[in-house]
Amino acid sequence: MIGRLLRGGFMTAIYAYLYIPIIILIVKLLQQFAVRH
Repeated sequence: MIGRLLRGGFMTAIYAYLYIPIIILIVKLLQQFAVRH
């Protein structure tokens, strides 16, 4: 039970670590696009 919870949290941390930079990049691109138009 605890092991499953830890594994789930670990996977969530990995996905967050992978996806947060991508999300930041998309947000920056959208902001540039909004400023340009």
